[in-house]
This record gives sequence, C-alpha cells and structure tokens, in this order.
Amino acid sequence: MFQKSTIQKIAHVIVPLALKGTLSYKVEEEDLQHLAVGMRVEVPIGKRKITTGIIHSFQDQTSNKAYKSILQFLDEAPIVDEVHIRFWEWLSNYYVCEIGQVMHAALPAHLKIDSETVLSLSPFYQEDMPGLNTNEFLITEALLTQKSLSVKELQSILKLNSIAHIIKSLIQKRLIYVKAHALDKYKAKTETYIYWNEAYQGDSLAQEMAFELCSRSERQQKALLYFIEHADQEQKLPRRSISTLPGLDSSVVQALVKKEIWILKDLSISRLNNEAIYVEKAKELSAIQQQALTDIQKQFETQNTCLLHGVTGSGKTQLYIELLREKLSKSEQSLYLLPEIALTTQLVQRLQRVFGDQVYVYHSRLNNQERVELFRQARTGKGIFIGPRSAIFLPFTKLRLILIDESHDGSFKQQDPAPRYHGRDAALYLAHLVGAKTLLGTATPSIESYEHAINGKYGLVTLSERYGDIELPEIQLIDLKKAYQQNRVKHNFSRQMIQSIQDCLDRNKQVIVFQNRRGYAPRMQCTSCGHTQHCTKCDISLTYHKYKNQMICHYCGYAEHPLSQCPKGNQHKLQLQGYGTEKLEEDLQLLFPSARIDRMDLESARSKSAHKRIIKSMENQDIDILVGTQMISKGLDFDAIELVCVVNADPMIQFPDFRSAERAYQLLTQVAGRAGRKNKKGKVLIQTFSPDHPVLNDVIKADYISMFNRESAERKLFKYPPASRLIKIQLKHKKNEVLQRASKHLQQALLANLKSGVLGPSTPAISRINNYYIQEFLIKRNASNKQLQQEKTFLYETSHWLKSIKGMSALRVIIDIDVY
Repeated sequence: MFQKSTIQKIAHVIVPLALKGTLSYKVEEEDLQHLAVGMRVEVPIGKRKITTGIIHSFQDQTSNKAYKSILQFLDEAPIVDEVHIRFWEWLSNYYVCEIGQVMHAALPAHLKIDSETVLSLSPFYQEDMPGLNTNEFLITEALLTQKSLSVKELQSILKLNSIAHIIKSLIQKRLIYVKAHALDKYKAKTETYIYWNEAYQGDSLAQEMAFELCSRSERQQKALLYFIEHADQEQKLPRRSISTLPGLDSSVVQALVKKEIWILKDLSISRLNNEAIYVEKAKELSAIQQQALTDIQKQFETQNTCLLHGVTGSGKTQLYIELLREKLSKSEQSLYLLPEIALTTQLVQRLQRVFGDQVYVYHSRLNNQERVELFRQARTGKGIFIGPRSAIFLPFTKLRLILIDESHDGSFKQQDPAPRYHGRDAALYLAHLVGAKTLLGTATPSIESYEHAINGKYGLVTLSERYGDIELPEIQLIDLKKAYQQNRVKHNFSRQMIQSIQDCLDRNKQVIVFQNRRGYAPRMQCTSCGHTQHCTKCDISLTYHKYKNQMICHYCGYAEHPLSQCPKGNQHKLQLQGYGTEKLEEDLQLLFPSARIDRMDLESARSKSAHKRIIKSMENQDIDILVGTQMISKGLDFDAIELVCVVNADPMIQFPDFRSAERAYQLLTQVAGRAGRKNKKGKVLIQTFSPDHPVLNDVIKADYISMFNRESAERKLFKYPPASRLIKIQLKHKKNEVLQRASKHLQQALLANLKSGVLGPSTPAISRINNYYIQEFLIKRNASNKQLQQEKTFLYETSHWLKSIKGMSALRVIIDIDVY
C-alpha cells in the first residue's frame, strides 16, 4: 500500500530588515488553511532572533533544502492586501532599496514584534546542587518559580547591571539554556463598564426592586438613577462616569457590585478621538470656484491626475472639501496629504468642523498605540485620512481619491532612512494601483508637475483670483545696498520696513516677519584672525542660540558653550555674525517695545501644544508680530495679517542648487500669500541686495509662467529635471582615505558601464557630518524606463560590490533617486 504524497509549501516572508528580497520558511500542511498573503507571522532569524514578518507569497517546495518553520501566526486575517505588497515592491525597485526597509517604514512600530533573550532551567538541573555561588543560586531559585525570565528581570533580582559572566557560567554547567521570546508591543486600551446583573437585565420590575435594596443609601439610589438615564443601547455605562458625579465615588460602584445588582466588564476601546464633533455647514462656492470644481470633475473623466493651480487665498481648500464630501457620500475613502501635519492645525480643525468624527489624522506625534488603531481603521474602508507622506502606507481598502495639498513642497521627499521616496510620486503610483483619482493642489507648482500638465499627462485647472474678490498683496522690493549707503538700516530693518510695521501696529493689524534661518546668529567669529567655533563632528560652524546660551550644530545636535575669546591667543573677543529668528525677535522688541511679539520656528514650536498655542494667539490677535522660518508659510490663514516682511531674500535666490530659483519663487510667493487674505489688500516688503534678480520680479508680478519658461529652458539646456532623471550617490566613511579609494572604484565602475552623464566624485559644501566624510556623484539619465531600471539594478549591485572590497565593509552607500 502506497502512502499518498503531499507537496510541501514554503512561504516567502518580508522581514523589516535591510536584507535582500524575502526569507523562506516551510509551512505545515495543517497550517495552510490559516495563512494568507498579507498576514503577520513570527519567524526566527539566525540562532536567537525572532521578528515579525509579512507573508509575501507561497510556493511549492521543489528541492530538499531544509527550511525553518514559521513559529506562530499573529493575525486571523491579512493586515495588508496584495495590492499594498505590490506597492512596497514598486517602492523597493524604483528607489533602489530592500523591500524589508519599505515594510519597516510602512508598519507602525507596535505591529512589529521584537524579541528578547529569556532563560530557562535545563533538565540537568537538580535542587541542592553543589558548587553554585550566591548569584547562581539566586538565578536558579528564581527560575524554579517563574519557569523563564528575561535578562532584565534577572538583573533586577540580582541588582546588578551586568550578569553576562553569571549566565555564561550556568550555561557551561549545563544548568540553564537561552532562547528568544517574542514581545508583542501593542496592547489594546481597555475601560471598565457597568452592566446590570443578569437578574436585572431588561426587567423594569426587577430594577425597581434594586432601588428598594438600596433604600438606605441615597448615594446608591442616585447612582442607579444615573445609570438608567445615561446607559447606552447595550445597557452599559463607563465606570468612570459615576465617579465624576458630585458625592459619588468608586465605593458606591463596589457596593452595588457586592449586592449583585451590577457587574463590571473590561472592554477594549479605541484610542482615536472619534467623539461627536459639532459639524457646521460648509461655505457656498463662488461662481469661479464652482466652475473650477466642474472642470476638475470633467478632467477626472479622462485623466487620473489633475493639477489645480490656484493663487494663494483662492479657496482651494473649499474645492477639496466638496470633492471629499462626494467620496464620503459614496462610502469611499479619501487621503489628504500635507507636507507637514504639525504645521496645519487650522486646516485639520476646519475639516473636522465640516466632517466631524469621520476625519482621522495620522502623523508622527501620535503614540505607537494610536498609530496601530489608525492603521486598523484604514482597513475598515471608511473615513477621510489626513497625514504627511507616511500616510500613503495606510492599508486602505476603498481608497478612491488622493488630495496632495502644497504638492510642490520639498517636505514630501524622504531623505533618511531608506526608502528615500517622494510622497507625491509614490501617491500617484498608489492611486494607479487602487484605481483612485489624484488632485495636486498648489499656488506654485513644481516645474515637473506643470510640465506634465501642459504636455497632457495631467489635467490642468487654474484659479487665478482670490476668494471674495480680494486682491493679491502689493509686493515691494527694498534695495538693502542703497539703504545701508544712506544709513537707513537699524537692527537689520530698513527705515521703510520699520515705518510700515509701525503703521500696521497703529491700526491694530498683525505683521509676519520672515527669516529662513533659526537661532540667534549663524556663527561666532574672531574679528582678528577669523577663527569660527566649529562642530567637532561636522565641517560647519555652530549656530548661537541665546535662550540656551549654547553653540549648536544643526546637523548632528552637538552643543558647547560660546567662547569668551579667541582660542588662538588673540586678545580680540569673538563676535556674533549674521542673524536668525531669535535675534530678529530681540531686535523687534527693541524697535517696538510695546508690541506683543512671538516666534515660530523649530525651537519655539517643537511641541504640538506650543504650535497650537501660537496659532490660537494669532487667531485671537494676542500677537502683534510673528517672527518665523518657512513654518509660517504653510497652513496659516488669519484675518488681521496686513503686512509680511522678508528680511533678506538673497540666501534663497543665491543658494547653489539647480532648484534655487524655483524654490525661492515658491517660498516667497507662499509667505507673501499670508498677507491680506480677508477684507483688505495686503502688503509685502522684501529686502534684498539684488533687486534686479528675475525671480524677484516674477514674485512681484505673480508671474509663475515667466519663472517656469525661464527655468524649463535652462534645465533643458543643461539636462536637469524634468529634462532628465537625476540620481545622487553618496559615499560615507569615518576614514577619509578609505572614502577616497571607494570613490575611485565607484567612478571607474560608473564610467565603464554608464558611459556618459556621470558627474563626480565631488566634495559637498559640508564635507563631514557626524564624523562621516562624504563624497558625491550625480548621474543624469534621459533613458527609457526599461533601460533606467536596468541601470538602477546595476547601481544596487555595485553598492554591494563596493562594500565587499577588503577594508570597506563599514562604507555607507546611499542611492537617492529623483533628487529633490
């Protein structure tokens, strides 16, 4: 009699590590019916590590190779669909990274299980064994009671920081063994609820008897009455609600439980703020807005992507609201992407006032437990989700609309760690996979997006007027060179700017002062020899922060106290050079002593509560002058801002980067758009040493097309995006001589295989960051997608080959696709 043969299955599993491809594990036949693609499993890696994996696919085992087994299943159903895994694969291939790195970015931390080392007694252990010292005896006694304990728990028992030598001794004596134990970090939030005991459920007569049983306690009767009036449809009430009533506390609840009138149950509850929010009626669309909405809907009939080019204050958000309302009425999901969620408090509140508890906000300031619950909420197929670029990883099941607000913004590009994706471009591919429409909204489109729109790849809708017929602000340039020559500058402000600020204050209007540099001063320098306080880990001067009285590196965070005199023996004191937002705040207080001045930058608005405080103070007009960095150019909409002052535009227009003109136009236009958004035409003053610069003239005229045509022509001439694809390869090593050798190897490999379009190696302006020396290569490609993917594969393989060369294992190779 022949035994029926069975085909062994193996599962390919993605693990959240920078490992090539997937790992394979055998699947027992009886487990196949419980497993599916997209489910989490617990898998071993190496001898002792355990980690979370996501099932990528299944395959018949065709070889005799021995595979490790999956340890356990962590889900009853997939937490991501196959379409999301295809999205991860695309990100991995396009941005040249491992799919495990994409998984690590996609899943909330508490959905990824870690492992810890635990100890257990071996079968060879016997009580009263001779030859154990005191610590060894305490460990074995503890393990007799607890069966297994972690290293941290044993450290606590012995009150020792290091117990490795004790563990090693017990292992050698074959008395304990070590294994890995998985840690599931996510814990459901629970709340205690009060229910009627079974005898009283749904029985009004029995409930009257309950009042008689409590006739001697007025407090217990009060609690029963409150329960009857406020219990929900399931006849339950949160226990905490009783304790909030005057004269009642937990003892009353315990008394009613003891009398077997009530019972208590712990239930899992959501951490999400889904309580009812007052919903107000949305504003009526103007005729121009209604036409734009009709045009967008018409574009979506033939195009999957549409660019909405609307001037600042034109009412783009109201169009977004109407599109979101349409999807919500069809029970479809929408994703609203923003450059930085922390900077858009007003917008989130506005959407919540319209859509109430159907709005879910996903961002980095949520705790890990809340992120898990939002991740699971996306699986329900309901809701409007707002978030930064990372929100594209939420596992939507009915996503039909993606709105990308301020789609030009550089914050959509992930820099470190991998995957170094662009949120806008990744969202477009996600929309393609799930069949969603995408709207790119901005007053200042990126050159690439506008090129796609005029070439017909995207639809294009334009809003050229502000909502309510409010005029665009008047923009004036102030020639700093002339102002200094005429001695008309005080505390970095020209007399014209000072007078304009004073006029605003006299009319009880608000002023924004923009300077895109935080801190007090960018450097401290000796007036005799030019010595500057530098970071010990980076090749950059330290920035002085007066409120901390520290010199701080904005790259690695290194800090030290400012020097009182030059360390090279010169008697001259070190002097502060330049100015940042902190210095301007101080200068303005000297110029306008009675004004209420505040600051919004990374330091002052680091916490969520601080940012909300500043926003509320501006709304209540408790601030007269707000000084800030580019933070103030995003998401601010205040009625009383009449004047915007740009202290110095030159660093933006002279920055050594092929995108500097585009970015300067975008940033200046955005910050200028904060002025005069309600009721009255605003005013913008820009101080500059280069008043004839073409970008500044384009900003004055609000002439995006002029800037686009000039920049597009130059980029075609010099083969920069969108005329080509730009790839940056960055090499890092702590030893400069090793880095130079690696650069030569890479240069030879690139020139031999890519032939042309290779620039480098070059040393960047900041050649060392956090003790790593840096060399860079730029690669320009106008190849077809098929050839480009082959070249990306070559770059990926070359990066691994470089690190395999003797002495270069610590080399870091960073491949950045579509440099932004």
